[in-house]
Order: sequence, then C-alpha cells, then structure tokens
Amino acid sequence: MGEVDRYPEGTFCWVDLGPPDLDAAKRFYGDLLGWRIEQVESPDPGVYLVGRVDGLDAAGMHDHSEGDAHGWDSYIAVDDMDATLARVGELGGEVTFEAHDIPGSGRETIITDGGGARVCLWQEAGYPGARIVNETGTWTWSDLATRDPAAAEAFYAGLFGWSFQQLAPGYWSISMGDLLIGGMRTMDQDPPETPPSWMPYFVVPDADETPGRVAEFGGAVIVPIREVPGGRFLLAADPAGAILGLLEMGPAGAAQGVDSPRA
Repeated sequence: MGEVDRYPEGTFCWVDLGPPDLDAAKRFYGDLLGWRIEQVESPDPGVYLVGRVDGLDAAGMHDHSEGDAHGWDSYIAVDDMDATLARVGELGGEVTFEAHDIPGSGRETIITDGGGARVCLWQEAGYPGARIVNETGTWTWSDLATRDPAAAEAFYAGLFGWSFQQLAPGYWSISMGDLLIGGMRTMDQDPPETPPSWMPYFVVPDADETPGRVAEFGGAVIVPIREVPGGRFLLAADPAGAILGLLEMGPAGAAQGVDSPRA
C-alpha cells in the first residue's frame, strides 16, 4: 500500500499549505517529515513547492504575504467541477474562489461547506494528487472541525454521498462506500475565535519521539499524545501557527483508503 494513481470522486486527493515564510516552512517540514522539497512550475504568481517521499509527491506549499497566509488546505477530487459547483449553494455552501485551470494538471476552486469550513475541490487533468499516502512522512487523514456537525453532514452527504458514523461523543468517522476517508469533530472546547477547518494528519514512526522533534524544529505541541483505535496521535503547530496532526499508526495499519488494493 501507499502509492496512488487515481482518486475516486468525493475522496481527498491532496493537501497544501500557504505559509507566510516559505523558507521556514520548508525547513520545518523537511526536517520533521523527511521530505525532499522541490520547486515546480505553476501558472499562479509566486513559488509552489512539492514535498516528496521516496521520490513521490506527498504534499505542497506555496508562498503568501503575511495577510494572505493560511494553514493547511485539503482537496477533494471531483469528476465535473461545474456540476459540483452548481450544487454547492443549493446545499448551503458558498464558492469563495472561482474555479481556474492549472494547465497540464487540473482545475481547482475553494468553497466553504455548510458549517463554514474552507475546503478545496480538484478536477484532474493530468495530475491526480498525492502519489503516496499512509506511509511515514506522508499525509494519511483529514479531520473536519465544525460547530455545526448537522449542517456539515447534510452538505457533504448531499454533495458527495458521504456517510457519517458517530464513534464517540463529539466525533464521527466519514465514509464513502467502502472507503474510510476522514473524520469530523465538534468544536465545543475550542476558543470562540477559532474558525471551522479541515486539518491533515501525517504519519510519524514514533509518537513518543515526535514532541521533542516538533520543538527542536521550531514548532509546538498543542494536544499531547492520545490513543485512538487507529494508533496514537498528537496535534502540533508549525513555526507560523498552522495546525497539523501527527499519527503513529497502530498494528492494523492504515484505514481502508484509496491506496488499498480493494479501492
């Protein structure tokens, strides 16, 4: 498992970061996750970098001014961008960045869901997304933090056919058919100014060693190690404050995802 060459519609396919200091982000993630980071061509203004694991694209980052910087974005694969966007408003969402083409790669846009969280959509035209997942140093999971889980569930169920199963108070798994693709949590204990968001998790080999490494490279642990059925995780902030999850997988390995032989 690990390598991916296609993403079914409605599955997450990519994550990227818009930090205020691209060089600092490059150092932090390169050191923490072992990425080899290289610049790639982009028609958009500014620099776009791709972090690679074993020579395969794992995640991206692009430079932003201080006022325009943002944390991690998660991308959902769609087969027909126009048809999908036509349903966003009907379901209580909003298109916040008009769809535009990345020549030779695909078409992208940004929307907010029924609970107010930002998420990106991607229609492949030569570039499917991350080519490696669920391996050390790669992205493995995305969690939605929302104050209105009912609105978020109605939105994604209507747009993609996702199903939600409550696993614990305030936490749901998200599936699409046989694929387990993410999770959702309530924000009951978050500061009131914290916006709803999607947050990615990246795989680490040893959760016990990870807090020290996060601090060593300039980040901070914001939620200490916790055990879940899928392993052990912690939440961290990078040097610019972007939040990410770090997961040591349990003995069962990755959840049933797009890199599974059955996907």
